[in-house]
Amino acid sequence: MLDTELRRVLDGPAIAHLATVLPDGAPHSTPVYVGTHGDHIVLFTGPHTRKARNLRRDPRLALSIAPADNPFAPVAVRGRVVDWITGPEAWTVVDRLVAKYTDIPYPRDGERWVAVIAPNDGPAPRASDPPHVDQASSSQAPAPASGSAAAHGSRIRRFDHVGVTVADLEATTEFFVRLGLQAQGAPMAVEGEFLDTVIGIPDSRTRIVMLAAPDGGTTLELSSFERPDHQPGAPDAMANELGLRNVAFEVDDLDATLDRLAADGYGLVGGVGQYEQSWRMAYVRGPEGIIVSLAQRVH
Repeated sequence: MLDTELRRVLDGPAIAHLATVLPDGAPHSTPVYVGTHGDHIVLFTGPHTRKARNLRRDPRLALSIAPADNPFAPVAVRGRVVDWITGPEAWTVVDRLVAKYTDIPYPRDGERWVAVIAPNDGPAPRASDPPHVDQASSSQAPAPASGSAAAHGSRIRRFDHVGVTVADLEATTEFFVRLGLQAQGAPMAVEGEFLDTVIGIPDSRTRIVMLAAPDGGTTLELSSFERPDHQPGAPDAMANELGLRNVAFEVDDLDATLDRLAADGYGLVGGVGQYEQSWRMAYVRGPEGIIVSLAQRVH
């Protein structure tokens, strides 16, 4: 059974992160849409995503759910997948979940599965914690160095995402999807006290899309502001200008990728270089001047 407070949080447009277990036992975390379905928690994904493969192999999971009315007090839930909803019924659930976040219909661009989750009893870990961790053995871990952040009670847990602000969210999203990333849901509108407080801009509103590589890992956040108007950057900035200068991806076939991007109108910043017998790499000028670094291992 879902308690009253958890159900209230889940029925709102909560910001949720899901942690699943990779084949090597490490955690894999991604943002998800969540909601309720009877006495269970539900979320949706594509059948071939990393999180779907993880959950079919090992149904254990952890969720960190930030309520829309108090995002600084996330609710932690540990549970397991007990069923999958597929076919037309899955799309009914998808549409219901997405409608909490945006009035933009979710694209019918492939099959979607809905994971039906039964929460475990008792206290839950943070979603960034590996669901498989044996807390009893944690005392055997080496002590942090005296000068490290961990020694003072604070440390970075993981690299979550890189954010890029753009003017045309749809065109930039399409570029990265064609490059091989996967959109983690429809664009989500974000506004209110949480956003105003974090970014320091009153009465702001933005639309966000999260994208991830097929094997998971760090995600790319694209954000397009509706209030206030975005401020133009330097679309022709070169690599030696101060600031975040590129986002980098490993590809299977560098030449084929460059040819395809060139056909779409995205050319090289310089040329194709090779570092020893390790990597071939090139910079591509993507939409809105974003420098996209593409690299292929040399075997």
